[in-house]
Amino acid sequence: MAKDTKVELVDMILQVREKTIDMLKFNLTKAQDRMKVQADKQRYESEFLVGLLVAEPVKLLNRKIVKQQNRMGVFGLIQWSNGNDEDVTWEDFADLTKRFHAFVLDL
Repeated sequence: MAKDTKVELVDMILQVREKTIDMLKFNLTKAQDRMKVQADKQRYESEFLVGLLVAEPVKLLNRKIVKQQNRMGVFGLIQWSNGNDEDVTWEDFADLTKRFHAFVLDL
């Protein structure tokens, strides 16, 4: 009789364990889905024409703060991959970081 009780107890513990694991897997999947939705909001689709040269920022040469529509804006003097040392442009940091996620903005 005691033997049956031990087997039933182990069986019940295993069932609780399986339900807990299933619940954890479900919650993990929901969390991963939420994270993907948030990450996808930051992504954008890029289309490139054949033969089009794609420039990427190479180096941050300087930065300045400017007033833009009664708000502060930070601009960086950017050297591009498809130009020479004199081919630099002032770019809005907010726009630059959206377009080029991996670009380091440290001066």
